[in-house]
Formats: sequence, structure tokens, C-alpha cells
Amino acid sequence: MKILTVGGGSGGHIIPVVAVVEKLRQLTPEAEIRFWCDRKSLKMAREAFAEQSIAIKSISAGKFRRYHHFTWWQHLRPSIVIPNLIDLFKIVGGFIQSWWRLLVWRPDVVFAKGGFVCLPVGIVAHWMGIKLIIHDSDTVAGLTNRILSKYAVKITTGMPVEYYRYPTNKTVFVGSPVRQGSGSVADLRQQLQISPKKLVILVSGGGLGSDFLNRMTLANLEQLPDNCQVILSAGRDNYQAVISQNFDKNKLIVRDFVTNFADYVRLADVVVARAGATTIAELAVLAKPVILVPNPKLVEGHQLKNAQMLADKQAAVVLDEFALEQAPEQFGKAINELLGDQRQREILSHNIQQFANPQSALILAELIIAEIKGGEGKRG
Repeated sequence: MKILTVGGGSGGHIIPVVAVVEKLRQLTPEAEIRFWCDRKSLKMAREAFAEQSIAIKSISAGKFRRYHHFTWWQHLRPSIVIPNLIDLFKIVGGFIQSWWRLLVWRPDVVFAKGGFVCLPVGIVAHWMGIKLIIHDSDTVAGLTNRILSKYAVKITTGMPVEYYRYPTNKTVFVGSPVRQGSGSVADLRQQLQISPKKLVILVSGGGLGSDFLNRMTLANLEQLPDNCQVILSAGRDNYQAVISQNFDKNKLIVRDFVTNFADYVRLADVVVARAGATTIAELAVLAKPVILVPNPKLVEGHQLKNAQMLADKQAAVVLDEFALEQAPEQFGKAINELLGDQRQREILSHNIQQFANPQSALILAELIIAEIKGGEGKRG
């Protein structure tokens, strides 16, 4: 049995695959599983899959830059048009690489988690008659998945199917696969040298980090109470810029990227994060009170819609990035208010659980195996 998994562009398209691969290993230990990603995500992927015996390779990939807050004519700026033209050649290179590699090593199925790197692999797999399964996490279907949905034998979604316009006959709601963490919270607290008496605030911009959340954290650090410990997952590209700043190193712990994100979430009393679907899924499974600051610039505003979905269910506090730019002190105020309101934290923790499906990774693994065997996956 040969299984190719593909994803990249962000940690949200890599970490879920790790969870699925773990389940595939349990169900089919004899299977040969490989993972392909874009070149920029290669280092992140190797760290994420460090505990897995899996071959990882990169594929040339380009993306089509579109920004939710830009009008169509603003997209004609040279800073956008030129990179898009350059990436057209990368996309062509990705098709050539995909064709050659799939010819040399032909898997029984391709599981595409998401990200622009999945486009050439998924289309070439279809051309070669290889079964394709895709997964879409966000409330808004991405361009790559909208294209690949025409060729997929199975479309799996992280949100209920009514949020999508996929063909209902092959679309299945499975939730978003996440790793729930296996380490000891007490051991992690001791490793980080955090006093048991301190409340923990985790700020995370996702796998790539967020310059905006980094700046907000540093700007509001002195506002936060002395009995709290802040942990900032800054992202590799922003890590050096953060640690070069002058801040209270006893109050703020900075990490570039954490592969055991779930363990850090379990340690936290309050989490501040972007509104990526994978992040939301992890927070939901672990039932953590969260303040979401959705990125308003991403294409089609999918993080805005993800965050609004939780806000409507009183499952998260949502802050507006543009408003915070004008009044950065509101970032610290929101954290202080939530830290001081245990009842509100309990309400948020309870309500966010309705978006959790701890069995997502297992369900996906079963679906993949079922397609290989030519049947339909059934849960026992």
C-alpha cells in the first residue's frame, strides 16, 4: 500500500497531515507513506514529522497572490503582478516534477491537505488515474481545493458541508485533524521554568508566525499582570526581530516554532491566536478560552469568517486588527479582562468544544484506506 500526502504554505497544512499519518501508521503499519510540500515549508515539515518514519520531498510551487482588503486595481501593483508572473514558471516546474515523480513512484492514493503546492500534484495524479482525496479546513474553500474538487474522488471538510459549494455526493464532514498532545503539562511548565502560581498566556501566529501579534504582544507586555507568564510563538522569519527587542525576559518566553503546539495549548490559561482552521480545531479539542485576531488581508477573508462563526456561538473573543492598529492598548485590555473573568473563560471553553472532533484524524485515515481498497470507510 502506497500513500502520498501533500500540503504546505503554512503549518495549518502540515500539522494536520502529521496527525493523519500517525493514524495511518496504527491502521496500516506496512504502508509506504510519503509527504511532499513546497520548498519554503520543507524545514518545518521535517521538524513536524521528526517522530515519523516518512520520506519528505519538496515540489516547486507558486501561488496566485490575492488580498481580501485590496480592490481589483490594487492587485495590478508591480509588487503583486511581478511575483505572480514569476510563480507561473514555478507552477509549470511543479507540474513537471509531479509528473516525473509520480511516474517513478506511483501511489495508490494522494491525500492533499491544502495549499498551493497541492495543485500540480493533484492534477497530475488525476491525469495518471491515481485516486485523489482532498481536505478543506476553512469556512471558505480555497482556490486550489476548488480546482481539485473537480477531480477528487472524495472531498473532506473541516467545517459542516453547508459552508461549502462542493458536490454533496462526494463531500464528507470529518472535522480538522489535530494532535492532542501527549506530554506532561507539569513537565513542560518545569522545563520552561514557570512557577505553578503563574497564569500562562500563549500568543501564537500559527506555523509562520504573525508580525502583527508579535508587535502587539511586545507593546502590551507591561500592561499584563505580574502573576502571568507570556509565551510567544513568533515564527521563524520574525524570531530574531522579536528577541532583539528590549523586553522583560522573565515575563516573556519567545519561541520560533513549536512542533508540540498542543502541549503548549494545554499549559495555557488563555490563548491569543490567528483564526486559521487548524488552530481553531486544536483549541476546540482542548477546550481553551481564546482571543482571536483574524488576519483581514488573506484571500476571501476566510479567517474573518472563521472567527465570526465562533463569535456567533460565544466561543471566542474576536478583535479587529485594523482597530488594534489605531488603539494597540485594547489588545492588552482584552487579555486582562479575560484573565480576570473566570466565568467568561469557562463559557468560552464550553462553547468552543462544539467545534471539536477528536476523531477527525482517525476518520480521515479510514477513508484513505477505504478508497485504496475500493470500498467506503465505515466506523465501527
